[in-house]
Amino acid sequence: MSQITEDPSRVFASWNQSVHLCQWTGVKCGLTQERVISLNLKGRSLAGEIPVNLSHCVNLKNLVLDHNTLVGQIPYQVGSLTKLVRLYLRNNNLTGIFPVSIGNLTSLEELYLSHNSLEGEVPASLARLTKLRLLGLSVNSFSGEFPPSLLYLGICQFHGSIPSSLANASKLLQLDFPVNKFTGNIPKGFDNLRNLLWLNVGSNHLGYGKNDDLDFVNSLTNCSSLQMLHFGDNQFVGTLPHSTVNLSSQLQRLLFFGNRIGGGIPREISNLVNLNLLDMSNNNLTGSIPDSIGRLANLGSLDLRNNLLTGKTQKHVLSLKLILTIVFAASFSILALLIVFLCWRRNLKDQPEPEVRSESARFYPNISYEELRIATGGFSSENFIGSGSSGTVYKGTFASNGMVVAVKVLNLLHQGASKSFIEECQALRNIRHRNLVRSSAHAQVLISREMSLKL
Repeated sequence: MSQITEDPSRVFASWNQSVHLCQWTGVKCGLTQERVISLNLKGRSLAGEIPVNLSHCVNLKNLVLDHNTLVGQIPYQVGSLTKLVRLYLRNNNLTGIFPVSIGNLTSLEELYLSHNSLEGEVPASLARLTKLRLLGLSVNSFSGEFPPSLLYLGICQFHGSIPSSLANASKLLQLDFPVNKFTGNIPKGFDNLRNLLWLNVGSNHLGYGKNDDLDFVNSLTNCSSLQMLHFGDNQFVGTLPHSTVNLSSQLQRLLFFGNRIGGGIPREISNLVNLNLLDMSNNNLTGSIPDSIGRLANLGSLDLRNNLLTGKTQKHVLSLKLILTIVFAASFSILALLIVFLCWRRNLKDQPEPEVRSESARFYPNISYEELRIATGGFSSENFIGSGSSGTVYKGTFASNGMVVAVKVLNLLHQGASKSFIEECQALRNIRHRNLVRSSAHAQVLISREMSLKL
């Protein structure tokens, strides 16, 4: 390892003859034979070049050197490690070209070279890696035409068309080609990619400017596990296919902004029940905005700007949230009154002497639900502190005296919540310690003077 010039974490201190090589830091050997099968030195702040003599570890299956400060070229000799399954060299300062010899690693399943300064063309030999499932080449300076291979190739300068041969990679999970210069169209044969979770071809030059530009969407309806589809910021035209509503019910993100797509939004868009992001902005969509969008309960972001649409969206999208807010507020009110009453009766039993009752009145003031609601901003997300299995905690500030409290709202639908509440009341009433927060009042909530926890 003489080519490693800096080892601040002293990884190689254990690499000596007094220790068996299978006990060396980062080294893993096989169970039956004492052969090195894995070398993991991720994030060790190593500097220098990748040692050429690593090629002697012919049984190596995993080589993980990412997140260091390695420089120089990837040694050509890496191509002799024909048993490699995973090669991680991302997040270093590597330069030079993509070694053609990596095409010899026919057992390779995962290859990450992203976030370096590699340049030149990606060799066609990459197509020989038939077992490759994950490929990361992003944030480099690669150029030229993209060979028919796999996975994440974002923020490079690839041009040409997306190879239709990708459709043969039936086990492919992710295709990520954003911010390149691809032209043409998305191949229509992707219906074979049944396991595809993620397709991102945003910010390219895709689209022929013809009405059938979006026919590829029809083939994607067979991708039953698809969670993300992004073909925004391209040059697609034509009408949004009705088959869009038949995409995977697992779809969470659908983005096709910044094209010239026309036609209306299908009412059946609500079939995509797990959508949380829908961006159709900057197109030529026409017609009215369907009310069915309001039924997308998980939708957190909707952008329809700069189209030719009519109607309103705000009330539809927020209607379900408004209903839930009203329901929760009503539940808080009912449960608060019930628990206040129960705790009031318990306090009467536990405080028989007038002096104690007087002390209780001073330290356990009567607090109405309305005061709690105002103090916590209507139990708003801005005052949310945290949550657990039995309830949720909010920060509150009383306008009358400026006292800052922590308000715990119990979830009485949770099994054992009532018992938990009674036990907490009892514990807080009996325990006195300078490092424990003092209880101020009991209701559907446990109200405590707020304190910061430093761990």
